[in-house]
Amino acid sequence: MKILKSALVTTLWIATLIFLFSCKKDQVKQDMIATSASSTSETILAPSGTWSAIAPFGGGQRAFAVSFSIGNKGYIVSGFDRSAGTGALYEYSPQSNCWTLKSDFKGIQRSSAIGFSIGNKGYIGLGSGKKDFWEYDPATDQWTKKADFPGGNRSLAVGFNIGNKGYAGTGSTDAMPFHQDFWEYNPATDQWTKKADFPGSPRFAALGISINNKGYIGFGIDKDTEGLRDFYEYNPITDSWIKKEDIPGFGRTFSAGYSIDNKGFISGGYSPLALEFKGYLKDFWQYDQETGSWIQLPNLPGVGRQAPVGFSIGNNGYIGTGYNVDEGYEQSDIYVFKWDN
Repeated sequence: MKILKSALVTTLWIATLIFLFSCKKDQVKQDMIATSASSTSETILAPSGTWSAIAPFGGGQRAFAVSFSIGNKGYIVSGFDRSAGTGALYEYSPQSNCWTLKSDFKGIQRSSAIGFSIGNKGYIGLGSGKKDFWEYDPATDQWTKKADFPGGNRSLAVGFNIGNKGYAGTGSTDAMPFHQDFWEYNPATDQWTKKADFPGSPRFAALGISINNKGYIGFGIDKDTEGLRDFYEYNPITDSWIKKEDIPGFGRTFSAGYSIDNKGFISGGYSPLALEFKGYLKDFWQYDQETGSWIQLPNLPGVGRQAPVGFSIGNNGYIGTGYNVDEGYEQSDIYVFKWDN
């Protein structure tokens, strides 16, 4: 837990540090890593894909940040490096392989927040013991404060969207270190509604993603285990949860994920059992919503890391930044995964 404790101390809001970044005209040379995934079962043939390095994050080294995508752009905001927290927001264009500094987040600087997009707007909130919630409009490059999260101040929670609604839950507070409550946000009315509690053990540092019209929460830390493996599916129509297959391999905390079509993708995180990697994970997994099964894909390049970010643009997925105490602490490298044709 020493890594977690040091990260939480660092997340205290400090003076703002804004990184200035200008895009280079020449596209950053990509570091190509092509590997074919092996099947984890005799009856399931895993597809193969290629990781490539994109331009390093425009804000420099970063961990415990928030990411989301809107249209054909990706966004990373908040988090911290070794010297300070930041509210700087950067937009990534895959067409130019360039990061552009946008309007600073207007809330108090924080890390371990939640973030997601609904339609053509981005949302960020909670984190570092906060309950405020904000909307970002890329068309105007403006931030608007929305209704506070009714579950109270929260750190290390999860958040995702399903259709035109947002969802948030689990996490930690000083008074109650492990939570399992779950809430729905309606941007049309700017209101939060309590939904069925997450059925797994109360936890923080879990992973939350959505695939099509379902939500998923898994992994994290509860009162007994640092690095859970369980995985649950949420149906917003019935307001009900179903336990799905555990992720193979290591249980984990502080991992990143994204979804494309009917698949979810997960990488990174921390496990005290991963001695070969000194705890910092880089394995990469695909979850198939239709079959409910996991397949291991080529490892994330670079160093293993906890608290990276993940997002998708079109048919491509992006994972990067994050934290590794043995490899220079915060990281700035980001990679895109593309299927082999």
